This record gives sequence, C-alpha cells and structure tokens, in this order.
Amino acid sequence: MKNKNCVIGILLLLLFLLFIINMVTFITPKVYITTGIRPVTDKDYELFIKYSTVPLEKKTRSNCRYIYVQVKVVTPLLVIRNVQIERDTLQEYLYKSNSDVQFLGRYYSDGKKGYSDGIDVYSDGISDKKLKDIFKDYKIEVPWRDLWNGNRNNIYYLKDTLK
Repeated sequence: MKNKNCVIGILLLLLFLLFIINMVTFITPKVYITTGIRPVTDKDYELFIKYSTVPLEKKTRSNCRYIYVQVKVVTPLLVIRNVQIERDTLQEYLYKSNSDVQFLGRYYSDGKKGYSDGIDVYSDGISDKKLKDIFKDYKIEVPWRDLWNGNRNNIYYLKDTLK
C-alpha cells in the first residue's frame, strides 16, 4: 500500500511538472503599443512656417500632423531572454512608401525594451484616414528566446493600433 501511494504521488508530481513546462512554453512577452495621429504643437507649427519650402498659401495648420508610436516590452524574469524590437523608423517607412506626405521633423528615443518614435508631416489636403492607410503596413517585430532556447517572435502592425 505504501509503495502504491508513493508511485501515485510520483506520477502526479511528474504530471504537474509536465503541465508547468507546457505552460512556460506558451509564455510570451507583453508588448504595449501606443500610436496616434494628432495636430502638431504650436512650436512645431511655427518652425514649419519659418523653414518649410511649401508655398505660403498652403501653410495651414490643418495640413500638419504628428504621427507617433511608443512600444514597451515587459518580460517575465528568467523565462524570456534576448528580447529585441525590430522595425523601420517612421521616417524611413515614409520615404519607402513614396507618399505625398512631406517629412518635417522627428522625435526619437530608444531603449532595450522600448522606444518612442514620432514624426511631424505636412500633407496637403490628406485626411487622417489616408495617413492611416499610408502607415497600415508598418510592422514591429519582437523576437526573443524562450526558456528552452528556442527562437520565437510576434509581429504587430500599426493598422491594428493606430487611433
């Protein structure tokens, strides 16, 4: 009877360990993405008026926008390692998209588990909806190594978070 209880206890312990190992395999980093399109600040608009090559009659505040992305990655200790954030900057993406949007200025900060990127743009008569369409394929890839040293990643698109 004592051996039978010992064997059952060991089997239950093994099943519990297998369950825990299985659960750890599916743990992913938490990625918080904040995005938006808003009007430019007064200071940025004054700089735009002063230094831009756009004709004076087209220099309206409604044609200027600030587009921003902020990403923060939170990982559980010891379970996930080597987290990276791979992406183009908004400025690089804007140049690649060959859009009718003119780049005016950039704000950028980078860290190991997060970054902020923002650009001021001039768009003659382009709506916020059209700007969202321009950036719809912008992607952020977050690769990492799991507890078992396997390479994993998640891909996030700006179109899913752009407000």
